[in-house]
Amino acid sequence: MTKRVPAFVLFLLLYLPALGSDIFALRHDRTVDLPSFHDAARRAFVERRSPYDPMAGAEAEKRLAQRVHPFLYPPPSLLVVAPLALVSYGTARVVVLALNHALFLLLVHLLLRRLTGLERAGEGALAFFLAYVLLFQPVRVTVAAGQVNLLVVTLIVLAWDSLRRGRGPAAAALPLSIAILAKTYPVLLLLPLAAHRRWRVVGLTLSFLAAALVFAAIVLPTAVWSDWMRDVLPFGGYGRTPPGLFSPAAPWNQSLNGFTARLFLENPFSAALAPSPAAARAVPALLACVLLGVAAAASLRAGARGDKDRFLDLDLSLWLVVTFAVAPLSWEHHLVLVLPACLLALCVALGPGVGGVTRALVVLAAFLLAWGPPLDSAAFKRGALTLLISGELYAVLLVGGFLLVWHRRARRDPALRAGFTEVRTG
Repeated sequence: MTKRVPAFVLFLLLYLPALGSDIFALRHDRTVDLPSFHDAARRAFVERRSPYDPMAGAEAEKRLAQRVHPFLYPPPSLLVVAPLALVSYGTARVVVLALNHALFLLLVHLLLRRLTGLERAGEGALAFFLAYVLLFQPVRVTVAAGQVNLLVVTLIVLAWDSLRRGRGPAAAALPLSIAILAKTYPVLLLLPLAAHRRWRVVGLTLSFLAAALVFAAIVLPTAVWSDWMRDVLPFGGYGRTPPGLFSPAAPWNQSLNGFTARLFLENPFSAALAPSPAAARAVPALLACVLLGVAAAASLRAGARGDKDRFLDLDLSLWLVVTFAVAPLSWEHHLVLVLPACLLALCVALGPGVGGVTRALVVLAAFLLAWGPPLDSAAFKRGALTLLISGELYAVLLVGGFLLVWHRRARRDPALRAGFTEVRTG
């Protein structure tokens, strides 16, 4: 108990000001992404119209007197935001803020107590990791934007915790399927589960998704499907600009697609180093295939060893990194999804058996992801300096590379722990 008192005081000192700032922002600031979710739910379930209509954004902007980004998620994702249709936009802001804070508190509990066991670490280590999670800036961006990333990552961690504790397949499949409905790209997490022969979890997740698809086909207006396939799906790949949105070369896009778009696409944010629309489509696809292949090979090798639990933490963390990197659009707030991977990398790097230079690089990368520099600085807009815009992508890949190396070491040395390492310093 004496060890927990300083941690609790630290929690209050770091969390309460953030909570107060968010409550203050309800009256004085605008929410960037929530209008898109609220308007999409309202149009689909109240007005029985398509949220993918090119005029949808203009109508919402006139009603809310602010910019409303287009809703680009697949139609089944409307089931996740459907409850927003029951309330006004003002009420939705309050509800989503309260939900995001509740999810964040649950996530802190899951990460520091259930997933990592860091609550049992030394006082100094516990304070360090607690401060890292509470001050992780992408969480603040997610809350301010009214995004659903905290919902997605909490659902993933709930599924992860269920797998670690050997609960029934439904306990992992249900939250994972909802996370996939909300953001689509967490579907890649089914690959390491398949590699580890978690067939019941994979099958049940796919069954839940199929049921959601059928239900969406029944309850959504018919125009939703045709509009999405005509006006959104063709523009969802690499090197393409979704309708109503800005170029993927925007500095806030930290995916592989953002990196290559800044290299090959003419855009209003920075000068392309080697303009080539064909390369802007082909190169990120090639890089994504390489990342997916490397991660899949690591998972398959681990799964072939017959110890389905030993590499679970490393595999899921590695695939969270891959998911962030290969998605066509990975904004700064999407870094919330790699928070568990950052924690695992820090736990391992600060433990035994890691060299000083490697430890310093991992800590630097984790800190850059938590408190990155301004991505739209004028200094980065021309010449080779445009490569610095992708600093957070480099940090994500460094974390993933470290996890991959540790994955290989753990396969070669049976005595080496492949999951979270309990740090007992302090």
